[in-house]
Amino acid sequence: MEFFIIAFFISIIAAFSGYLLAKQKGYNPFLLFLGCFIFPPFLLLIIFSPKKAGGLNIECPYCKEIIKKDAIVCRYCRKDLVNLESSPAKQSKSKFKIIIKTPDNSRELHNIAKELCKDIELSFSKAKEVLSKGIILNFDDKDEALRIISKYKDMGCKTKLKE
Repeated sequence: MEFFIIAFFISIIAAFSGYLLAKQKGYNPFLLFLGCFIFPPFLLLIIFSPKKAGGLNIECPYCKEIIKKDAIVCRYCRKDLVNLESSPAKQSKSKFKIIIKTPDNSRELHNIAKELCKDIELSFSKAKEVLSKGIILNFDDKDEALRIISKYKDMGCKTKLKE
């Protein structure tokens, strides 16, 4: 009788551990809860399985590690992820890079962030955050790049054009 009680508690612990690990790694937690409850060694498969990309997670275009979908900077390689046009696969195609950075004491950050949201598809809160660090935009057309540079220079930003 004691054996069954101990086995039951081991199954419960394995089931809850499987549930939490499955949730963390992006798998179906309910299914793995049942699997670990019925067959506790199944927990080892979950422990050693990789994180699942998709849903709330994506793969970093630079280092290929699994990161949160809303990440601004990769936690592994520390690369900027805001403008996915600057990913390694697309960098070689763009002819002109613009680096935009707001001055540290900029009172116009609110308005500059609004303009950046209009120019590229970016949420307002992320625009404010990346402007203080600096953002790189890629363009194929030199006239468009020069137009963006003059627009942000007039607002008091530091800008650079790289070819």
